[in-house]
Amino acid sequence: MQAVSRRKFLTIGVVAFNLGFALIGRGSAGQLLVSLAAMALGALLLFPLALARKLAVWLSWPRFRKLVGVGFLLVGLAWSTLLAFFLGSPLAREDIRNAIAFCDAARPRLEAYRSSQGRYPEQWEDLALQERPPLLLTHPFWFGPAARPFYRPAGDGQTYRFEFLDPRFAFGIIHASSATTTWLMEGSDGARPLQL
Repeated sequence: MQAVSRRKFLTIGVVAFNLGFALIGRGSAGQLLVSLAAMALGALLLFPLALARKLAVWLSWPRFRKLVGVGFLLVGLAWSTLLAFFLGSPLAREDIRNAIAFCDAARPRLEAYRSSQGRYPEQWEDLALQERPPLLLTHPFWFGPAARPFYRPAGDGQTYRFEFLDPRFAFGIIHASSATTTWLMEGSDGARPLQL
């Protein structure tokens, strides 16, 4: 009975850890890199742990054997983080949809500003909108502010561009301009229409 409850406790713990990791990482490229690093570390530890377990059995050291069992548990937890990446991928797509919807909803306000001022605003704050931008537009990696603003007007103020980092790819940029409503995904292979 105690072994079953311990097994349930460990299962619940692993599931809770991975759900938390999925909510924080949200299927980003950074989350994938952390998962792969944890898996590589786990793979490196497997051989020493297997040797230590054989040694513990051979010398009949029960405490050392339990410690090795904890090591195997941590390796399993490291490998399970890949599951969290796949759980977080739909969250990344939803974050992108929310960011695009926010930008598209702001287009009429930008046009109204241009018709009254003769140019688009120099910065986003000039619109004085009540709605806050989604986190992907202001904090793309969930810590610290964005390195660059998502709203980028041209120097003459006659055009603008929405642009933000695609969290799913290390160097992907999602953008659209005032000239088109088509959202593009730009990567190392050039720009192509965004597909979610």
